[in-house]
Amino acid sequence: MWPRRMMELLIQPSDQGVHGVRAFLEALNIRSIFSKDCSERDNEEEIPTEQLFWPGINEEELTQALRQGVSQREIGEFLHNYLSTEVVVPVPETSALINDLPLLLDVLNEAGFDPSYIWCSPSGHWVAKRNCGIHWVVPENWLLEQVGRAEIGRNSNLKFPQVKFVLTQISIQYYEVNSSKYIGSLARDTNEAVEKSICDTVKCALELGIPWKIITKSIAKVAGREFGSNLRCSFNDFEQFARPGGEKLSAEDIEYLEDRRTG
Repeated sequence: MWPRRMMELLIQPSDQGVHGVRAFLEALNIRSIFSKDCSERDNEEEIPTEQLFWPGINEEELTQALRQGVSQREIGEFLHNYLSTEVVVPVPETSALINDLPLLLDVLNEAGFDPSYIWCSPSGHWVAKRNCGIHWVVPENWLLEQVGRAEIGRNSNLKFPQVKFVLTQISIQYYEVNSSKYIGSLARDTNEAVEKSICDTVKCALELGIPWKIITKSIAKVAGREFGSNLRCSFNDFEQFARPGGEKLSAEDIEYLEDRRTG
């Protein structure tokens, strides 16, 4: 059996974001240790073959580590290189959850995308798993901390139309941006945080080409979702809703929120 790669992390263990990096490395079958914690090594002869460092590292510490004769890479460069052929989908940490994982992950799984993911559970435990699909679902703020605002990964299939959603008094309605084709509608949610997460997740999923019926199947699983009185939820398929035009809505009854996602 080939030995596992080992990376030494030149950063303080107290940095919360680094635990997400460690989970990511573990998902890639790469072992990691902190530079100041040699107790994690199985034996004295086991030494790291690579080192990862973060911006702002002390120059003297970096030079000292370089003398050990192992390759060094900055964390942003490492993530960019690995994820260059993947579709990276940042998700806000406030996302609605299914089994402690973001709603979008369940949608992608239902659609057969077999996505990989990195996530921090509500209890603070980082988990990561590499699957066969090309999509990586990652926490939005964590990704921002590691690579800044630079684009990462490859673009998703741009053949799918952009989508906007409109809030009426009783429903969340989705339309294609350019053609104004009506896609479908969901009932409003009395929990504002859950509703915002659902609005953004559905928009993202539609723009990834996932059918409406699959999306609503996942939404039905969201724990604690509360529907207001006399509200309806449509479970029709994407193609059935993708008809020309769309119902005209009173400007007094709607609020355009198509740009609520950050990042």
